Amino acid sequence: MVAPIVVFGLVDLTVAGGRVNDSQARVDSAAHAAARTATLYGTPAAAAAAARREAAASLGQARFSCQNMSVQTDTSGFRAGGTVRVVVSCDVAFTDLNFVPLPGSKTVSGDAVSVVDTYHETTP
Repeated sequence: MVAPIVVFGLVDLTVAGGRVNDSQARVDSAAHAAARTATLYGTPAAAAAAARREAAASLGQARFSCQNMSVQTDTSGFRAGGTVRVVVSCDVAFTDLNFVPLPGSKTVSGDAVSVVDTYHETTP
């Protein structure tokens, strides 16, 4: 009687681990896409807004459930030849697992830095 519960619990733990690994890869990819997109804009404010849109679009395309998404864009180096750094994070929930719902969630985050083209015209 206890064996099925243990087996289903192990299945849920395996699914939760896979979900975290998949989520980490997707958040890393979203951060990279957002940083690259931000370098294409002319002002730091426009770059930050574009990074947020790109991260949301990247995470939304892949059937990925990301709760409480946060996008932080560092445009302090936003100039020709400078860099833009984007950190994307979100919570991955486990409460919807089928057999033994696990409590809580895990926050995953990824960051990426992209270089602004040397000949790109920027406005500080």
